[in-house]
Amino acid sequence: RSVAAVKIALTKNGGNMGEAGTVGWMFEKNGVIVAKCENEDAELMAIDAGADDISMEEGVFEIITDYRNLMKVKDALKEKGFEIEKAEISFIPKDTLILDNLEDAKKAIQLMEALEDEEDVAEVYCNFDIAEELLDQL
Repeated sequence: RSVAAVKIALTKNGGNMGEAGTVGWMFEKNGVIVAKCENEDAELMAIDAGADDISMEEGVFEIITDYRNLMKVKDALKEKGFEIEKAEISFIPKDTLILDNLEDAKKAIQLMEALEDEEDVAEVYCNFDIAEELLDQL
């Protein structure tokens, strides 16, 4: 039932179902932690806790770590004073496709929404990013 529902959602929105594992190579399984920390040495503290990659936007850190170390890194960050907002295993695209055409962006969003609306679908991952100038038009 679940496979049929996903196939229908894909077909109705211009996609098609590949064989198992056909796109898995495009993603890397990682631990992702979203956290806040006011300490000016927060980046160094995150590296010491086991972060592989760190980005910060508007005072919120996104910390990437090996998925097998997620809980250990999360606990170490908490001990160092980080306020953890989210800690989960996620699939991060190795390469990102920038959608700079309004029609393609609309189709991609529509497909993502259709898949997310399926009750048996737990997570949806993508490897596209929409150009800034198109976001206001969606």
